Amino acid sequence: MIPMVAGYVMGTRASARAGAMSVVANHMTLTGSAADAVAALDERVDRLLIVVEALWSLLCEHGYTDEQLAARINELDIADGVADGRHAQNVSVCKSCDSKIPAGMARCQICGTETGLVPGPLDGI
Repeated sequence: MIPMVAGYVMGTRASARAGAMSVVANHMTLTGSAADAVAALDERVDRLLIVVEALWSLLCEHGYTDEQLAARINELDIADGVADGRHAQNVSVCKSCDSKIPAGMARCQICGTETGLVPGPLDGI
């Protein structure tokens, strides 16, 4: 009798775990807006790769080497104080409302005050 009860309890627990995992899996399925956001990011990454490949091919034509590129990548990586393979966004602070303003924004997105910043050539990518 005890093995049967233990089997029943274990089966019930396994069923509950499987049901919970199913709920989590359903939530992880991409919805329309999330799928659109992922697709937009994929397109942005593809454009960035083309830009990088074009720039590197131009530089190679002028004698730059892979070693020089690797050295510059490392230099830019540690420029923010952390060698983590990530680009740290330059953020300024609004003079009027003290909110943070991402690089390349001509106006504060909170109060509309002009930042005086000139967008760089890569800010729109």
